[in-house]
Formats: sequence, C-alpha cells, structure tokens
Amino acid sequence: MAINKILVVCIGNICRSPAAEYLLQKKYPHLSISSAGISAPIMREAHPWMVAALRTLDIDASHHRSRLLTRPLILDADLILVMEQKHREPILRIDPSAASKLFLFGFFFNEEVPDPINKETFVFENCFERLQRYANSWDRHLKP
Repeated sequence: MAINKILVVCIGNICRSPAAEYLLQKKYPHLSISSAGISAPIMREAHPWMVAALRTLDIDASHHRSRLLTRPLILDADLILVMEQKHREPILRIDPSAASKLFLFGFFFNEEVPDPINKETFVFENCFERLQRYANSWDRHLKP
C-alpha cells in the first residue's frame, strides 16, 4: 500500500505531534502530513519552546493550531504515527481497523517520545532531538 497521507498523534497536539508533523513535512514534501491530539484543546497554539526549536531549522510553526483526533482523520490516513504506546488504545477505540497502519514514531528504535510539557528545558531538548532522529528513520519507507 502506498503511503501518501500521514497523521501524527499525541495527547494535546501542541508539542510533540506538531513538531513531528513539521519535521516530516520538511523532509518529505511530496507527502500530505498532518497532526492531531487525543484530547487536544481546539485551536491552541504550539508550545513556544517547540516553535523556537523548529525555527532553528527554518521551519515556521507559528501558525499551528491544535485539533482533536477524529474518526475521519484516522480513516483518511495511510500511516498513523504515535508518540507513546498508550496512544494506540484511544485510536483503536475510535477505529479498530486502524491497527495495521498504526506505529510508534520511534518504531525503528523501539522507543517512545515522552511528553515534555511542564518539565525542565533539557526534557524539551531531548524530546526535540528524538523527534529529529525518528523523522530521519522513516527514509526507506517514505522517500519517493
């Protein structure tokens, strides 16, 4: 199955999933990549730390607004990438058939991306480093 549409999911869609979305968009411009949150507050801006980190890579995430995960978003995606294993269950409750297209963002490292919200700066830095490394790990499956 060809991968054309990717959905990246975390809890609030203000930090990890939007950062991963923008990193993937820059790396794979031929794909349609979006993000959503399992319990996202609607229309909230991305976390300022993550916006600043993305800016160091010439990525402008200032226009990002959070959105809630919905069944149509799940159905529309060819690949769904989650930050933690515990994010799988809420997605599968919405659509059990999504199991075959649902993977950890850090799948090739068998690692999760812990939530940095309300933590020290070094946790954000570690999170962003992981997101960059994991975005690069999808090359063999996402390159045209």
